[in-house]
Amino acid sequence: MQKLKSNKAGFTIIEVMCALSIFTLMFITGISIRLSTVKMKAYNDQMEKYTVYVNQVRSEILSNVSDEEIKSMLNLGEVYIEEAKLNSEAIKQNKILEIVTITVPQKKQYMKISLYSGSLITVNLNLYMNILGKEESISCKFYKSVEKK
Repeated sequence: MQKLKSNKAGFTIIEVMCALSIFTLMFITGISIRLSTVKMKAYNDQMEKYTVYVNQVRSEILSNVSDEEIKSMLNLGEVYIEEAKLNSEAIKQNKILEIVTITVPQKKQYMKISLYSGSLITVNLNLYMNILGKEESISCKFYKSVEKK
């Protein structure tokens, strides 16, 4: 039997091919991880921004909306905030009744405000948006007391 020597050309080529394939797999895995990290950061930034909008609308309704305005919104049923008016500046500068509409917006990024009567007014906020091509929604439910006359 002939001894196999490690300095034969065939074995050297196989060793180089194995090293290149291992390096390629490691490189592709690294790029994939980096791409996933960038996408996750963009997703988290968008979700944080929209969560701030929901909290601003909630605090605006709880703090600055009068009982008469709540009753008028209750009579309207479901109201919507369009994408153009769904930003921090519009929410802070305008009253809620000035930025809501009763028609359903055509674009997917909007907030739906539903009010239900009872011993307390139940307010449901649903924010619908597209993040990285996925349809997402954020829901918030809270209660507001209104003086009955």
